[in-house]
Amino acid sequence: MIVGLVASTGRASLSAALASLEDCDDVIVVEDINRRGQAWTRNELLARAPAGSIVRFVDEDDVAMNTRRMAERLQASGADVLAASFVSGSVRETVPTDPLAAAIDSVGPWSWVAKVDAIRSIRWDARRTRSTGTWHWLAMMDAGVRFAFAPDLWGYHWLPQPGGVTASVPQGAELIDELNERIRAAGRFELLLPLMARARRAGLPVALPRLEAIGSRFKRTFGHYPNIRAPRTFSEKMATRKAFDRNPMFATWCDKLMSRSWAAKSLGRDISPRVLIASETVPAILPPRFMAKANHGSGWFQAFDITRPGSDTEAIRSTMADWLSRSYGEDKHEEAYCKARRAVILEELLPDVRDVRAFVFDGRVEVIMTEAAYRAPGHVRDFYDRDNRWLPASQLVANNPTRTRIDDIAPAIAAAETLGRGVDHVRVDFVESRGRLYFVEMTPFASGGNLPFSAGFDEWLGEFWTMTPALQQAA
Repeated sequence: MIVGLVASTGRASLSAALASLEDCDDVIVVEDINRRGQAWTRNELLARAPAGSIVRFVDEDDVAMNTRRMAERLQASGADVLAASFVSGSVRETVPTDPLAAAIDSVGPWSWVAKVDAIRSIRWDARRTRSTGTWHWLAMMDAGVRFAFAPDLWGYHWLPQPGGVTASVPQGAELIDELNERIRAAGRFELLLPLMARARRAGLPVALPRLEAIGSRFKRTFGHYPNIRAPRTFSEKMATRKAFDRNPMFATWCDKLMSRSWAAKSLGRDISPRVLIASETVPAILPPRFMAKANHGSGWFQAFDITRPGSDTEAIRSTMADWLSRSYGEDKHEEAYCKARRAVILEELLPDVRDVRAFVFDGRVEVIMTEAAYRAPGHVRDFYDRDNRWLPASQLVANNPTRTRIDDIAPAIAAAETLGRGVDHVRVDFVESRGRLYFVEMTPFASGGNLPFSAGFDEWLGEFWTMTPALQQAA
């Protein structure tokens, strides 16, 4: 049985809330004319709800979405109650075997802080119990913060009362501060990122907004926050670098023109593709064929052949003008790119190109990623070890060793290890054209650390990266 529970203070919006619950088997309304509070109305509603029913709490200014479908999914997964809290007698009678409710039942006094300690030891099964009022805490529960109350971030200190509970509403910042202290005291620093993310979404000040933004971006890709304090995977270590590493060499490497000069000096010769034009404005006259790149960005490049019929030179100029108008890296927290001079580079267009990207750790190449038809139809990508043995790994696109294998990778390894000396990790990028190797760029932020690898490879690649002690201390 699905029951809609509505708390009302007499607003005109009550009719809309009731209409949104038409698919419920029953609807119960409790009016709080005397403004006794949300906790009182919810206790009243739960007391009137039939035992064993699945309940959906709605305030009169709230509209229930897909109530029937949500409830059916809960029933199918074995959940017992869809409720905004688990702390009234009715709910405990309904879910006597639920481990979360049992933990709440066994601890006193009933304050949500006490539940953090009690429920942390209970294995949380997210399939068993859902709460419409606490859905945004589920990720933190899965991460190890085990508390059930706080229907929203402004939170509720739940206190014992005869027949139920009542609540006081502290300021949201106080809740965040208290959680922050308890997380630090427990040594669970990896939980600070989800805590900061929730605080920022609620409009609360965040102590480390940069770290929170990096963590949220990581979560959108991988489905969880990075463990910044003890990173294991290559991607987690890249997130840690972006948060704390201020190596001044990054600014040199992220400026393509400076990087070319630095590489030529380090190698004793210039092995980069020939520059046709380098300009801080869109060139008035374009070469017939060229590779255009933004000096100050990553991934901003495009090959052009204006001798082909239908080639639109104005569109080409518009693309370059767009690059020059924008800063790269600030939103991705790769600010080293922001220090690069805004310019476009027009290089010679090489034939039959394959990309060769060497992952260097402490001056040693451990993995080489090679690609054919990069960003074109038929794009393939493979990984090889330093002995040119194919590795069973992938990243977003298909494998095809017959197209990606470079017969002689020794020159790439030698050049990359010379250029990558003295840093814990950098990726050195080349292109191979008809047997000749060309230097392209140094990449301290490989793919921004936000492209997932196939299972297990992220962890394996991360084992090669020994972060500097100073960086570990900062994290």
